Amino acid sequence: MPRRASSGPKPALIVGVVALLVAAFFGGKLLLGGRSAASDLDGAPLDMAQVEENANALRGNSYVVNGKVDGKLTWTVDRGQLISLQVGQDATPKFLGIEIPANLSDINIERGRDYAFRVRFRDGGIAVAEEIQPL
Repeated sequence: MPRRASSGPKPALIVGVVALLVAAFFGGKLLLGGRSAASDLDGAPLDMAQVEENANALRGNSYVVNGKVDGKLTWTVDRGQLISLQVGQDATPKFLGIEIPANLSDINIERGRDYAFRVRFRDGGIAVAEEIQPL
């Protein structure tokens, strides 16, 4: 008795499944990916021109600033850490030093990654993080 050829998956079915998976991937990325461009933090956006002019005049106020962590400058267990944040991607980016208190040490700050910070300026014009959100 001759063997019957086994029927494999139909090429149209494979193409259809792949197209559906690709559409689902890009659709999900479109819906969820938009969240990475903006933060959910409340507050007025920080004007870097004001910081450069007189950061001490901003003391007592809260602002939201987005940027890429340029480097970690210092870190101690009891006092937290100090980071350098690159604000803006243009030809002349601005840099802001942000003190991250020890009570926010549960957030792993990675160099080269984008974050949104709500900062409050204390005496001397030092920006202190109140809330951090990875972007």
